Amino acid sequence: MNKKLEIDHRTADRIAVLSLKAHKKYLKKELDQRDKGQHVHPDDVIANHRLLDAMQLIIEYYEG
Repeated sequence: MNKKLEIDHRTADRIAVLSLKAHKKYLKKELDQRDKGQHVHPDDVIANHRLLDAMQLIIEYYEG
């Protein structure tokens, strides 16, 4: 039995934006923990900053 769920592109875009914003919040929290003295691997810090910048560009694209 094959079942399909179809949504319009605006709904799909909104889901993508909400997911990206949730992930951005998580990454920022991880960086904040580092600022409060918890250990975060240096590679993760670099990657998180790069991801945050990239996610912001994508969010702006979808919301724009």
